[in-house]
Amino acid sequence: MVVAMDDAVGAVLDTLRANGLDERTLVFFVSDNGGPTLQTTSSNAPLRGYKGQVYEGGIRVPYLVRWKGRVPAGGVYDKPVVSLDIVATALAAAGVERPEGLDGVDLLPHLLGKAPGPPHDSLFWRFGEQAAAHVGDWKLVLQGGASELYHLSDDIAEARNLAATEPEKLKELRAAYDAWAEGTVLAKWGRSTRRAGTGFLAADRNGDGVLTPDELPRPRAFRRMDADGDGKVTREEFDRARQ
Repeated sequence: MVVAMDDAVGAVLDTLRANGLDERTLVFFVSDNGGPTLQTTSSNAPLRGYKGQVYEGGIRVPYLVRWKGRVPAGGVYDKPVVSLDIVATALAAAGVERPEGLDGVDLLPHLLGKAPGPPHDSLFWRFGEQAAAHVGDWKLVLQGGASELYHLSDDIAEARNLAATEPEKLKELRAAYDAWAEGTVLAKWGRSTRRAGTGFLAADRNGDGVLTPDELPRPRAFRRMDADGDGKVTREEFDRARQ
């Protein structure tokens, strides 16, 4: 799959060159999610979590921008951006007026060093029963009725939950998330909210609250998750193995 993707990206770039569009085209490359480590041997280390979660391992992904002759090659921009910025950036590059109410930020001033501040003061996610808010250096994670708080600048692995020791910061981020959520609607795709983004629930086909080898037909992964060796994987064992 990696080789096929590399070939396909190369075909696109070759076509731009062949048609004299190489220096007139703004190119974005972005992954839609972190590695699905349950199904494959991918690794999101040192990030916690995986595809379908709002931990950094699920949402912090490769994001590349190329515009020959305009965006300097080989640069690294370390402030958080989001895929919503693609449309706003493309419109600005094309000289098209930005529609009112459009989400996203024109990244070009930031990539060219003309805008000193970060593109976003805050970013938010909601996926099924999970949600997250990234405000400054802080990250709020909401799932299963619990609130978790992490200081990403010195804990990128989200290993130290500070919710109990930083109640005011927790309250601040929850208020920011609630204010954002008031202006949104729930996802309208067909997959049910109960099952969206919850790998355990999706695998538990008979709904009995445990996974058996037929529901998780990857023997090595099953043995690793089955901590007590009883032939069944509970939700607690599943979540612990995924962290």
